[in-house]
Amino acid sequence: MLITFPDGTHLPVNYLRETDKVYVTSDFGWWKRFDPGANVTLLIKGETLNGYAHAITNDPAYTKDVFARLRPTVPDWLPDRLQGVLVVIELSDET
Repeated sequence: MLITFPDGTHLPVNYLRETDKVYVTSDFGWWKRFDPGANVTLLIKGETLNGYAHAITNDPAYTKDVFARLRPTVPDWLPDRLQGVLVVIELSDET
């Protein structure tokens, strides 16, 4: 997936799409662009989608649940703080 930030910069990222949400993990500081949130454009398999992205920084149970599907091969011994920050993108009907 290619995500376009509000300032027009692009970043390729791995993702998990479930119905009207797209989940990504930020291993670096770019997740701060989504705290508290921002509109983004996504390119997934040739389809352009719009959404509202926000970082999840205060819900470890939700993050762990999503990471179990998004990153199922992360070693159990790796501390949570090194697994990145979950970014949730709520898709909108606008194209």
